[in-house]
Amino acid sequence: MKKSFTVALAGNPNCGKTSIFNQLTGTRQHVGNYPGVTVERKAGSLELDGLHIELIDLPGIYSLSSTSPEERVAFQELISPNVDLIINVVDSTIPQRNLYLTTQLAELDIPMLIAFNMSDEAEKKGLSFNYAELEKTFGAKIVKTIGTRQSGITELKKQLPRLLQEPRKTSPVTARFCYNQKIDEAIGTVSALIADRHPEAYSHVPARFFAIKLLERDVSAMQMPELQQFLPTVEEELAKLDSRNLLLPETFMADCRYALISGACRRSITTSRVKRWEVSDRIDSVVTNKILGLPIFLLILYVTFWLTFRCAEPLMEAIEFSMAKLCFLLGRLWPETFLPFMKSLLIDGVIGGVGEVIVFLPNITLLFLGISFLEDSGYMARAAFVTDGIMRRFGLHGKSFVPLVLGFGCTVPAIMATRCIESEKDRITTILVLPLMSCSARLPIYALIIPAFFPAARQASVMLTIYLIGVFFAMCAAWVMKQTLFKGDQEVYLMELPPYRLPTVKSIFLNMWDRSLQYLQKAGTVILAAAVILFITNTFPEKQHFEQDYEKMGADLKAELGLNPEQISLFKQSGLLKK
Repeated sequence: MKKSFTVALAGNPNCGKTSIFNQLTGTRQHVGNYPGVTVERKAGSLELDGLHIELIDLPGIYSLSSTSPEERVAFQELISPNVDLIINVVDSTIPQRNLYLTTQLAELDIPMLIAFNMSDEAEKKGLSFNYAELEKTFGAKIVKTIGTRQSGITELKKQLPRLLQEPRKTSPVTARFCYNQKIDEAIGTVSALIADRHPEAYSHVPARFFAIKLLERDVSAMQMPELQQFLPTVEEELAKLDSRNLLLPETFMADCRYALISGACRRSITTSRVKRWEVSDRIDSVVTNKILGLPIFLLILYVTFWLTFRCAEPLMEAIEFSMAKLCFLLGRLWPETFLPFMKSLLIDGVIGGVGEVIVFLPNITLLFLGISFLEDSGYMARAAFVTDGIMRRFGLHGKSFVPLVLGFGCTVPAIMATRCIESEKDRITTILVLPLMSCSARLPIYALIIPAFFPAARQASVMLTIYLIGVFFAMCAAWVMKQTLFKGDQEVYLMELPPYRLPTVKSIFLNMWDRSLQYLQKAGTVILAAAVILFITNTFPEKQHFEQDYEKMGADLKAELGLNPEQISLFKQSGLLKK
């Protein structure tokens, strides 16, 4: 009997899919509220009733139509022979929109478990569900869940082993769903041809599913080498439908799916109170206001930088004191005549070098804390909306905003986040201007220089100014690129504004820790090696004439700038190279 299975999590963006993934596997993966947070294959594993289950967190998608990189990744994963079951996560506050993907997943004839997530928010909206009726319509077990509170996770774990060991059944959606007589005839003709010469590599995928995707002119399906042989027949059937003045098959099929969903929701969902103006709408009327939106965004950035300086200062002093104390104690305990070079290497090179970098960890940690809070609360999507108009003047749009803000933390995840930008030209332009954003590696430099030249009351505003200058030059560079290398029409930008949610302390601190850990790993590897190399270059050869000339030049420069002795360390050779 099979003991190892693969389960795929699929759902719309911001439906809480990644929260459920984390609860099931215990894997620490960032849970955000902006589109495209999961842009690559994420996997975790769990053991249930003696079964080993690999869980794949697919990118958030609205459909299987292959119009975006996320949808293409999900399509390829779902038609692979590895997937034994699908957990379809549905945002129960907006079920009609989320269930569209459910109808497409059902056509794959893969066993499915539906998680109606955010059920607490649905109840607050006065929504009540007849789950038995919905299960009958979609042919899948439905579990109520609250991903952020572990509610329903035990029931999901209980259902998984049972469904994985049951024989496959044809989905009732596939069995009885008819689009239109003429379209069904076209589907039947193409699917019969595919079934007769079914590609061996995809024998597990229903011929009807491939026929529908080809008639919808799905890019991923039409580019599959195994399906190329069926394209002439598909074009013939499409020509027949066109001659009868019917709607485009993809449009008509979408209408039919929504009709099925609408009927199911009318039978299964009731509302106990009149729709009112939600809290999110009230907040949005202020923070996305044409006049107030941008000043509020700049104020939030200012507060973030102010907290980064103010709250980090005592922590930095504590770390600096601890490092100095450690060096002092080690110097006292180490015998004077025993390997003096190793003593100096350990104290001055390793502890001193890495310590000068770790001392700025509070600044970086607090910056990541602020960014994580803005992401998880839902404000980051509003900030992208507010800045969309300005960014369009420079050739970009709101979807570039999230990678640019992530660039404040680190350029590497910021580049990964550009995968949510559909346009290749916009994606490359955003990637090329990202190095102009002030990343966390530059924060220690700012934290060192700003207090040396500016009073405490002005430090946060100076910090904000430096960051805004970087943004301005990034926008200018983007405008030049869009006028020359990547010239073309701008795409229409559609954005979903998720409801505001109070971020969980666990989610924020885990995300902050994961990002800060990357900084610590650099301090313990790359920076440690660099500190040792700098120590050796500063020690050997011993003082020579070129170093004397260097010190004389440095002294002249310090005298011109009028720096006091406490600021002189900035111009030391080792300090300068470490920065």
